[in-house]
Parts: sequence; structure tokens; C-alpha cells
Amino acid sequence: MASVSEDCTVKLWSLKGIDHLYGESDGNLEPYITLRGHTGPLFAVANAGSNNPKLKRVLFTGGSEGVIRLWNLPAVSEVNQFGDTFDGRNYCIGQWGGDEGSEVYWDLRHHSYSNMLLAVSAQPEATIWSTAEINTDM
Repeated sequence: MASVSEDCTVKLWSLKGIDHLYGESDGNLEPYITLRGHTGPLFAVANAGSNNPKLKRVLFTGGSEGVIRLWNLPAVSEVNQFGDTFDGRNYCIGQWGGDEGSEVYWDLRHHSYSNMLLAVSAQPEATIWSTAEINTDM
């Protein structure tokens, strides 16, 4: 599961076995990694959830800076879950937007069959981005 925040970060959470780890009042769940790269508060997150296998672990995030970042997500087994949740590696594989006058992105939705990302911003329009050519081999 992914969450975005006004502190400019993306946090990834593993929910595997959560029902066995915590009772009703025991502790707090911690993210397994924190992704950094945005410079403003984040409001939107969408996973590719695509039928295209190369997009299986791609996440899109957007917010106040008018930039959509593309992330190639690490699996839980690929990070040190017992150390700092920021491992220093850059999982960002690209970005869209950020042009002069870019507006806040309020919502992102990915269509899994047509490989398109719909972005709704503060501008009176929606933008559609093609996700068919995303390269995750970075």
C-alpha cells in the first residue's frame, strides 16, 4: 500500500500478516520505505496495476508542485526493514509536468488496459499521459 503526505514523501506499507502482528490497540504500523523527491505537499497517488508486466510495480504521485513522478517500487524483500526507511537509493524513474505555470495535481487514475494515466489538476482540464513506453530498467 502507498500513501502520500504534505511532508513531500511517499511511504510504502506492507500489510502482509498485519492481522497477526497487531491487536486492536497494539503499536503502530511502520512503512517499509520512504520515497523522497517531491518538493511540495502531495495529494494524489495511483498505481499502474496494469496488465502490462513491466508496469506492475510502477507508482505515480502528484501534488502542489505541478509534477507527476513515476516510481519503480522496491519489494519488501529488497529493503532493510530494520534500518532507516530512507535507504538513499533513487526509485524515481521519471517525471511529467513541472512546466512554467504548472498547477496542483489533485487526483491521478491509471487505466490498466489502455495504459493511460488521467491527471486532474487545478487547471480547468484533465491531462492524459501514455504509460505504454515507461522504461523501468533504470
